[in-house]
Amino acid sequence: MSVQLSLDQYRGQKNIVADGNGRKLGEIGYLQDTTVNGNGPHIINSGRLVKVQVVEAEATLSPGNAVTFTADKHGTHVDAVAADDAAIDGIVDPELTSDVVSGDTFLLIIGGPVLVTVNGNVAGPNIVGAGSGKVKTALSTVANKSGRTIEDGSSKADGQTMRVDLGRHH
Repeated sequence: MSVQLSLDQYRGQKNIVADGNGRKLGEIGYLQDTTVNGNGPHIINSGRLVKVQVVEAEATLSPGNAVTFTADKHGTHVDAVAADDAAIDGIVDPELTSDVVSGDTFLLIIGGPVLVTVNGNVAGPNIVGAGSGKVKTALSTVANKSGRTIEDGSSKADGQTMRVDLGRHH
């Protein structure tokens, strides 16, 4: 079986649509689950694939922010961090070295393993938006669970990072 990781070369880059490479807003692709290791090779994490989508920012967003799609442009534009207890549509490419601003295009992580920033400890297995670009524990009464923890987050402090498996889990 072969997998084309055609969008992997655009990880950590902005304005990937505007440079004439033929990428289209809303295009979906897959990346290897790796982490940047300074100037060295990427560190392979789980060996799984990460699902990404080419999107355009309609607001200033930071790398790693948990965000939602723009209401009338679902799948092509993002405009806000995920509200408190709300579903997460994706995570802004955590390998970007600076914020994206309105009009920038970039890769949005929409499924699979990804590094997120937590809003205090994550005591349960499910996550939702925390209203600040971070994620938090989804209470059992919250219907919009957006992912599951990959590691134990019960001792995490506000602002620390952890890996989650992004995707709707009910």
